[in-house]
Amino acid sequence: MRVEGKGGIWAEVVADSINAWGDRVTSFRLHYHRFIHAEFLRHRMFSNSVSSSRAIPVPKMLDQIKENPATPIYWGRNQAGMSAKEEIEDTFDANMEWQEAIHWGTECATNLHSMEVHKQITNRLVEPFQFINQVVTATDFDNFYYLRIHADAQPEIQELANVMYEAQQQSIPDQRRNSWHLPFVTEEMRIDYGIANAKKISASMCAQASYRVSDDSLEKAEMIYDKLVTSRPLHASPFEHVCLPFSEEEMMARRLTQGLYRQQLERIYDDKGLVEMQVRQLMYNGNFRGWTQMRKHINDENYTKTFIK
Repeated sequence: MRVEGKGGIWAEVVADSINAWGDRVTSFRLHYHRFIHAEFLRHRMFSNSVSSSRAIPVPKMLDQIKENPATPIYWGRNQAGMSAKEEIEDTFDANMEWQEAIHWGTECATNLHSMEVHKQITNRLVEPFQFINQVVTATDFDNFYYLRIHADAQPEIQELANVMYEAQQQSIPDQRRNSWHLPFVTEEMRIDYGIANAKKISASMCAQASYRVSDDSLEKAEMIYDKLVTSRPLHASPFEHVCLPFSEEEMMARRLTQGLYRQQLERIYDDKGLVEMQVRQLMYNGNFRGWTQMRKHINDENYTKTFIK
């Protein structure tokens, strides 16, 4: 399910699942302006795999910018505050200035590349003009929609939130009681490859968002899986998109714990809202409600030792 928006922004649902208790997890593939990415990352309930300026070769990045540069979708007039309430009249000249900046940015990046300066530096010069590809997975999107589908949000992230909302509304989640949520993996692939390999392929496809390529072969998945899991430090974020619903036994245990925890908190706090908010947290594993990420099945997924330089 893909919804196209203004200015090259789009959102596509690549996996959508709901467990037996009504907890829905959705994975999107997104395409949007690099200059709003910092705003997107403020939403900490999301698991993200993003195309990286450090990973994409400079010539490929410059070709993408020349063919399809990211430009503002709304030329707001300057005023006090963070939001522009009206657009300027001369949008043509404003766009020409933006195009001039693109020209000089790509020219300077080309020169740095000829000096053999690494892409992690050279590509930074042209980040304002980049589109990025991203895989995002979450069980909680409502707060994001509430904040970003709003007149005070920057127009580009408003548009992104709108197309995500529309795509999710049109998508019908698969019922999954004891089976894995696997972005980019079809039901046929689950059968042909088996669940263990299908999980690796899914995580591999999510990781490849950093490189702007899509290879769903088992050979590629094995290579990326070994690289991510055996490396130190461990690179675990692509495994957050692959997840399994809580079992009936786990759900019962968590509900029992909720009841006991609520009784204890009610002795401490008079604020019932605060009590309920803390009790709800027991239904989460990491940032997902009702689901456990594949990441949580990997040893040392989170470094907890005392770090000594």
